Amino acid sequence: MSILTVITPAPSTRLTTPEAVVGRMGEGDATSDALGLVVDVASDAIAGYCHDRVFGVETVMETFREVRHRGGLVLARRPVTAVLLVTEYGKTIDPTLYEFDPNAGLLWRLDVMGYRYHWFGRNIVVTYSGGWALPADSGRNLPFRYEEACILTCVAMLTSAGVDPTLRAVTNEGVGAYSFDRSGAGAIPATALSLLDGDALDVQIA
Repeated sequence: MSILTVITPAPSTRLTTPEAVVGRMGEGDATSDALGLVVDVASDAIAGYCHDRVFGVETVMETFREVRHRGGLVLARRPVTAVLLVTEYGKTIDPTLYEFDPNAGLLWRLDVMGYRYHWFGRNIVVTYSGGWALPADSGRNLPFRYEEACILTCVAMLTSAGVDPTLRAVTNEGVGAYSFDRSGAGAIPATALSLLDGDALDVQIA
């Protein structure tokens, strides 16, 4: 187990953009606050379904109190984009003495010959950044299945006024006229869930 402290939170949690939703529907106002809320609710619902996963890049400090690992340390934020600092008993470990697997989130200890060996000790602290650049970010690299799941969820919310519990009012004036109750997360449609099934089984260690 580890203790995770967020140093720099992800600047955004949106897994798609209002423009992408309007483009998929072929109508609507991408600048509408109501549509922005739909994107936020859909993004939150997907993050919750994926065990409260944080998708955007953030910098964190993860502390392992007692380590007796035969393999690599499992870092909570994945993919790992950079390991900034590793300390053991308060002493900085030379960066040449560890390596990481970005997608698996594994941090490996190396000996002076470059061979992997066991982590063994107390108070190992890893400061690193992890996550993806989201659709509105420069250099976006979020896997497209997550954005597609979010778009499908947004469209379902906007076209199922009589079913979705978050939808309070609808007029025929376009997407900007929809009103949502943020207290309800809304339902993720089956087509979107099929894109997220693997993540439902991938419980993150945090």
